Amino acid sequence: MLADDVLGWVGLNRGHSAGAVEINPVMGVRHQVVEQRVAEALGEKFHQYIPPTVSSPLGYLMGGRYKAWFVAAVDDAQSVAAEIAGVVEQVGLPFMRSNMGLNRLVESIQGGLTASREQGATRLPVALSAAGECAGARQVIETELDRLAGRDDPAANRFRQFAQGFRPLGPAD
Repeated sequence: MLADDVLGWVGLNRGHSAGAVEINPVMGVRHQVVEQRVAEALGEKFHQYIPPTVSSPLGYLMGGRYKAWFVAAVDDAQSVAAEIAGVVEQVGLPFMRSNMGLNRLVESIQGGLTASREQGATRLPVALSAAGECAGARQVIETELDRLAGRDDPAANRFRQFAQGFRPLGPAD
């Protein structure tokens, strides 16, 4: 826990490559208030840990490119785990701490540090309203609704549902 309502989040994506287990760590930050409000707006049950509000693969935080770790044998596991833990401490934790505040969270969402465009579209208005920028939150929603005009797919319909259920967190301006 980074703060009362902010969780640090580590995901360990894994796959197989040439007989080895490939591990792609993802660093995240979960703002519980933001996620609670998104769930409410969508009429969904709030989940305590999933998804992170913002996230990035650890390799991109290290140097802007994909980086995975490989475990080819059981004997490799401990040293690979120690290396990943060291990089999480050196790079991942500063990323998490830098996204604790609402203004930085807004910047990160605007910069695309969400799992998908659709995820960012629902988190940005909530984060803006929590930061006291209710007019900005409403503008983001209107812009996204305009962008989705004429679309009748699950993602567009889900955003429309969010827009209908959205209630600003801050004072109206």
